[in-house]
Amino acid sequence: MTARFPSSKSPGTAAEEDAIRREKNFTDAALDNLPGVFYVLDDQGRFLRWNKHMETVSGYSSEEISRMTPMDFVAEPDKARVAEELRRVFLTGEATAEVDFVAKDQTRAPYLFTGNLVQLDRKPCLIGMGIDITTRTRAERKFRDLLEAAPDAIVIVDKAGGIVLVNSQTEALFGFKRTELLELRIEMLLPERYRGEHPGNQYLASSPAG
Repeated sequence: MTARFPSSKSPGTAAEEDAIRREKNFTDAALDNLPGVFYVLDDQGRFLRWNKHMETVSGYSSEEISRMTPMDFVAEPDKARVAEELRRVFLTGEATAEVDFVAKDQTRAPYLFTGNLVQLDRKPCLIGMGIDITTRTRAERKFRDLLEAAPDAIVIVDKAGGIVLVNSQTEALFGFKRTELLELRIEMLLPERYRGEHPGNQYLASSPAG
């Protein structure tokens, strides 16, 4: 692991220094074996620490990363959103974002990034991880493709009955645009006599194929 990470411990006896060195080696090994990228940022967005996986997946050297910010790892359309989520961490204590991680060779992969506010040497810092969600994203895309290919209208709702996902057949059946449907509760698509009878349940709205 490469890092610029201040230590609050003062040099002591040889035994104390050896203990500190062994503790650091253990921490480095643990962070380097995490399944994703690990990072610590100061309140100016500068990298204070990162794991070896960060260098491996990004293609950048430790020296290059030490001069970079999170904005250098995302595409232009995502920069404003990432900047906002970084600010959110220092304002509220935590934030997450799903954006493409852009490597040095410009290859991209969808990542879920997390950030939590911590105090290091009495200074506010962000500690977080980034996990490659390529497999999950592909599965979600396949699910949506199957949903769209279904001959029936399908509506998926949350526990409160709010509509969270529909297919094109649902738009055709009820005459609403998808954006309008996602603002409704499932009861609004049911005959009035059935509304309110099954709150919190999931429903399947079907129309005869063909």
